[in-house]
Order: sequence, then structure tokens, then C-alpha cells
Amino acid sequence: MGHLPDGVSGPHTVTVLGAAGVVGSGVVHELAKTGAVQRIVASDPRTDLARAHLIDIAESARVVGSEVDTEFVLATPGELGPCELTVVAASVPEVPTGDRADFLAANWELLSGLVPVLERCCAEGGVVLLLTNPVDVMAECLRRATSLPPERILGYSLNDSARLSMAVARELGVPASRVSAWVLGEHGAGQVPLYGGVLVDGEPAELTPEARERVDADVRGWFARWSALSPGRSSGWATPSGVAVMVTAMREGGVLPVSVFTGCEGAGHYGLAESFVTLPAVLGAGGVSHVERWSVREDERSALAGAAEHVRRAADRLLPG
Repeated sequence: MGHLPDGVSGPHTVTVLGAAGVVGSGVVHELAKTGAVQRIVASDPRTDLARAHLIDIAESARVVGSEVDTEFVLATPGELGPCELTVVAASVPEVPTGDRADFLAANWELLSGLVPVLERCCAEGGVVLLLTNPVDVMAECLRRATSLPPERILGYSLNDSARLSMAVARELGVPASRVSAWVLGEHGAGQVPLYGGVLVDGEPAELTPEARERVDADVRGWFARWSALSPGRSSGWATPSGVAVMVTAMREGGVLPVSVFTGCEGAGHYGLAESFVTLPAVLGAGGVSHVERWSVREDERSALAGAAEHVRRAADRLLPG
């Protein structure tokens, strides 16, 4: 079956909810391609489409002569049992011209219906990785609505930092592979780019105020540019690739920008309200090991506090009382 050595920590079995969608099937493919796990359990109401994806993904491994031999299982929600990691890729379609509040409410209705499944999947210390947007609000609502320890709830937000790195690269006229840049805060309007931490070739790179404004406009205009293309899908390659990176970090360690509970170990350094926002987190087999205590500027700290409060209020509206 799988090829991970005995004794290796981190998820060996991953369940993917919403496995028939673009993102969910992409997660299955990326985890299988990279050999990140031994066993992938796929679940989706569109059973035939999910089954077709599994057949295609398994055959793709044979086409390229992969030595990875991942086990694939197709299961209904009622058949799902405990596993180390459950990836939630289920979502209602986001309409660019639609009401954001309606989108939030519809996705929480979808996610809240999965609560019994998630609690069953995580019954033996499993971790939940949410891809459902708005991810910070969904994670905070899930924390309130379940008995799951908050350090075992993760929200995906790696794409924000990738987009900042690419925008900085365009501004400086260098290849994106040479740039490292981080975004903390809330996925969406509450992003907090850490310009003081931008690196080019591993060395600090100072951007002028005018350059920062252009980079900000570039990053914050991403969704409008994407929507103008009318692709009819979300980021079906970047997000699955990021999920594989997170799974590797759960096994090997390393700091990543992840939406985590502000009550996790080390997060108190930032002085934030109880909520979920992206912070520099060290992952382990049990979810968040701890949050790194980074030095941030006062304006960045204030922006982080505003993002956490915004997420908290949005969750309050969805779960009054």
C-alpha cells in the first residue's frame, strides 16, 4: 500500500470531503503524486464523479511510472471513521457579484451539516484542515460548534503569501523564486502583509512607500482579476499544492502561514481577541504545535487585532448567543 517508513509521525490516512470538486480532487491528486500519505479516503455526494477522479489519478501514477503506491478508498459520509487528517474542500460556488454575507451563511450551513462527520473523523485525535471560505470565520464557527480542541483546527491561507511574493517580484523585477514574503491576518480584506520581513535571495529587501502601495493594489486586486476571467472555478492547483506542503510540515515541522486559533501556545504574543487568523505556526501531527513569536510593527499588530476582531464579530452573527 503506502510507502512511508514505519514510525514516521504525521498523517498516514487523509480523508477528503468534497473530493469530486476541482479543489478536492486536486488535493487527492497532489497528495498521491507527492507520496505525502499512505491512504486517501475520498467522500462526496457526487459518487460517480469522485470515483472517476480516483481512477484517473491512480492511472496517472502508472503513466509516469511513479513508485508511490497510494491506497484509494471511496466512502459515503456514514462510512467514514477516525483518521489523522480530514481536509474539508466542500463549498458552495462563490459568485463574484453575489452578496458576501449570503456566501458566508451558505458555507456555514454546509459546514455545520458536516459537524457530526468531522467529530467522528477526529474522534481519535485527528486534525481538521479547512479549505472552505471565508476560512477564518469558518474555522472560528467550527471551534464554537464542536468539541474539537482548537489547536486541531487549521485553516488554509498559504496562497495569500504566495501572491504577495509574486507581487513583490513583479515590483522589483526579479524572479518570484528569489522572493520570500508573508501575509498574516484574515484571508481577504483583512490581510496583513509583513513588508518588514520581505527577503530577496535571503536578504532583507526594503520597499519604498510608493512600491508598497503598488504591491498592495496588486495583491488586493487579485480576486477581481481572477473573477474577470470567468473561470468558473477556484484555485484548483495552488491550493492542493499548498495542502501537500502543510501535510509535509505536519510530519517534518517547519513554520507556515496558517489560520489558527489565537489561544494556541505562543499566539498570546500578538495580543489578539479569541478568534482565528493567519499567524506563523509550527505544525505537528496533532495540528498546531505552537505559534512563533515574531517581532511585528505597531501598525501590523494593530491590523492583526482588527482582523481578529472582524472574524470574531462575523462568527457572532452566524452563531448568535
